Amino acid sequence: MLRNLEVRQPTITLSTLVACQIAAVMLVITALGCVPARADCKKAPESQQCLGCANMVVQMPDAESGTTVQGTVEGPYSVPMSGALVEVFLLSKNSVPLWKPESRGERIRACFVQTDGKFSFQLKAGKYEMRFSKSNWNCTYQKVDVRKGFRAKPLRIRMSLGT
Repeated sequence: MLRNLEVRQPTITLSTLVACQIAAVMLVITALGCVPARADCKKAPESQQCLGCANMVVQMPDAESGTTVQGTVEGPYSVPMSGALVEVFLLSKNSVPLWKPESRGERIRACFVQTDGKFSFQLKAGKYEMRFSKSNWNCTYQKVDVRKGFRAKPLRIRMSLGT
């Protein structure tokens, strides 16, 4: 014999629903943060040097990185910049800053950033100076101390238009 059983629907409160949505968003943010940046940087030929600098030299604060040095070249309003030349030079104890005319640093890597502005280089531990250039833009320089096992945020290189 069957009895009339009362079936109760689970009640979901607004606070439970909000908590679940927040947890889902945090999970997505965490997952996105773990995905490595993809950098389709087109290798620059050996003969292609600095694309010319406008009227100013911009020196970024020194940075630290692991053996994968990556980042984004940006223009005004943090918009990714395409076509910029990114060059990596090995620094020695007697190195002269790249922006000085007598500088003859040894370029070890170079590439042109694509529409996403991203670059990525595998480097050995050591000290490097990076030069970012594009015609009619001020050249931007970044010194990087590369250390094995060190984890760092990607570099954000903001370039400014020459006047």
